Amino acid sequence: MEKEGRRKVLSTLMLMAMITLSLFKIQMRESFGTKWIILMKFRYV
Repeated sequence: MEKEGRRKVLSTLMLMAMITLSLFKIQMRESFGTKWIILMKFRYV
């Protein structure tokens, strides 16, 4: 019984880590995009 519980916890942690990672990646991409736009605006001013 203990092994099953541990496995469930591990899978839940993995799932949470994956979700956090994907969210972080999306945030990074968005912030990078805005930075790029700001840089281009400054370049053409």
